[in-house]
Amino acid sequence: MPNSLKTAHLAGYLPEYMANKIKRPRAVEKPVQNISLSEQKKLELAALSSPKDKLRGVVLCLYSGLQIGELLFLTWSDVNIEKGILSVTKTCHGASVHGKHVRLSKLPKRQNPLPKMLLKLLKEMKSKCKFVIADGTKSIFVRSYQ
Repeated sequence: MPNSLKTAHLAGYLPEYMANKIKRPRAVEKPVQNISLSEQKKLELAALSSPKDKLRGVVLCLYSGLQIGELLFLTWSDVNIEKGILSVTKTCHGASVHGKHVRLSKLPKRQNPLPKMLLKLLKEMKSKCKFVIADGTKSIFVRSYQ
């Protein structure tokens, strides 16, 4: 924008150069609000009692620290039930390219130990899709899962 204002001033559209008078508003961060333990238990119970398997991802996030993009790009090859380890090797976010919704990936790398209750949950979840959290046999976009 400063270049546009400078060009407008030099072309005679503005009587003076004004870009140095513009003050950007400061972004105010909203404080993070944590859920209480009782709220977490209610959320967990709702997710585990739902007939929709994809909601079990909420429980995985609660106990493993996964972000939504990491959760939705998690494949069964990232889960080692015998060792109790979850390898987070990629993450994704939704984007629009040429009017089509696509998934873009980045490569974080870490390993999370899995609590016993998550190991049991993952054994029960084994699905036909290569992704741990899926809608039937289809992967899920971040925006729709949110």
